[in-house]
Amino acid sequence: EYTLVSCPVCGVELEDADRAPRVVQQVEIIDVPIRIEEHRGLAYWCPSCQKFHYAPLPPEVEQGQLFGPRLTTLVAYMKGVCHASFSTIRKFIRDVVGIKVSRGYLRKLIAKMGDALKPCYDELLAALPDANTLNIDETGHKENGDRFWTWCFRAEMYTLFRIDKSRGSKVLIDVLGEEFDGVIGCDFWGAYKKYMRLHENVLLQFCMAHLIRDVKYLTTLSGKATKAYGERLREALR
Repeated sequence: EYTLVSCPVCGVELEDADRAPRVVQQVEIIDVPIRIEEHRGLAYWCPSCQKFHYAPLPPEVEQGQLFGPRLTTLVAYMKGVCHASFSTIRKFIRDVVGIKVSRGYLRKLIAKMGDALKPCYDELLAALPDANTLNIDETGHKENGDRFWTWCFRAEMYTLFRIDKSRGSKVLIDVLGEEFDGVIGCDFWGAYKKYMRLHENVLLQFCMAHLIRDVKYLTTLSGKATKAYGERLREALR
């Protein structure tokens, strides 16, 4: 805190003011952003059984791992949210944190984090059929040359992803089952239409962007009647 005794303009002695101070903040990384704890079980020699014995460590230390919970969470954030490669994360840990680890260790760390989050994921997955509205989309990608589809289920309070080898309605049946009776926001992909036909209580709300794009296409066609119809639809969608 900085103080004033006299007025910087006229030199008169100042009085305390009942108002908030002027604040300027500066943010910096500390010199050593981590704390390393070393636990040692001292060695002892037994002259009777001719063996070395080590003092036992606490169970939480024995069952722990090199990275603590916060550093593990940082690695998971960099991998899952920032989409950093294991090589990039390894360089960051080496250059910023000052610890050398292998890519293999980072893979095991992410796998362990995935196992820890599975109960939460399963709970959110089980809650999807109870949603009133869901926005769903899917996009393809390859992994080691094999085609997979990442399905995105957007509920009111959270978003859940499911990776599957199928792009068909089977995924919707597996995830939402027969009890879902809400509204699905989606594009024109046939899997959603098939799911609606199989479940009469399900409604589809097609994506407005897709509708507008197709309506604009109608206005570019050569037929006068079709073009006029497209213009009327475009006006209705405004």
